[in-house]
Amino acid sequence: MLSAFSFSTEEKKRHEQGGHLQASIRQQQIYSYLFSGMANQTQRDTLNVLDFGTAYRGASRSFLEGQIGNKAGRSLKLYDPYTRIAPPIYPNVSIIDEHAVFGINAEEFDVINLSYVLCCLDGVEATELLSKIIEQHPDAVLTVFDYVLKNRDKARVLDVLCTKQEMIWRKKMGDDAFFQSRSYYAINELAEVVTDAGGTVLHQEHLSNRQLRACILAN
Repeated sequence: MLSAFSFSTEEKKRHEQGGHLQASIRQQQIYSYLFSGMANQTQRDTLNVLDFGTAYRGASRSFLEGQIGNKAGRSLKLYDPYTRIAPPIYPNVSIIDEHAVFGINAEEFDVINLSYVLCCLDGVEATELLSKIIEQHPDAVLTVFDYVLKNRDKARVLDVLCTKQEMIWRKKMGDDAFFQSRSYYAINELAEVVTDAGGTVLHQEHLSNRQLRACILAN
C-alpha cells in the first residue's frame, strides 16, 4: 500500500491528485466485501480465486494475498502468460499454467480477477479475451479494475499517473503509447466490453473521487 510519508511534498500532492491511495484502499475493500458476501451466501468460507494477468508481483496479488494468504479454505492462483511470476510465499497461493485456466480439465474458480489487464488491449481484443474467460468459467464472478481515462487531457493524466509501476510502464512504452493504452475506456464503455463479451454487470463504480480508475463486477 502507498505510504504518504514516503513521498516529497510535490510527490504527495501528485499522488493525491491521482487518487492512488484512495483507489488502492477501495480495491481492497471490494475484495473483502465480495469474499465475505460470497461466504455468507454459500454458507461456506471456501474460495478459489484466479488473478489473471498477475504480472511479476502485481498490486492486485498483494491485495488478494492479504485476503486469502494463510486462510483455511481459500486459495489464490496466479496466471500470466507474458511474464515470469514471483514465487509464492503462502502455501495456499500457487502459479498455474494455461491448461489450468483454459484446458479440458481447467480448474473451477469462484472469482477471476483482471486488474489493469484490459488497458493493454483495445476494445476488440478485450472483448475476445473476456468472451474466452466467460465461456470457460460461466459461474465465476469477474472483478475488473482498470483505467477509465477516455477524453481526458494527456498532459494532466501523465502528470498524475505517477506510481512506481506506472512510471516503469511509461518509460518502457513511451508517453504516447502509455497514454493511449490508458485512455481506451470511460466507465460505461468498460462495462460495455464486459456485456459484449457475454457477461452480466452486477456493479460498477469509480475507485476514487478523481474518477481515473473503475471497478466492474460481473458474471
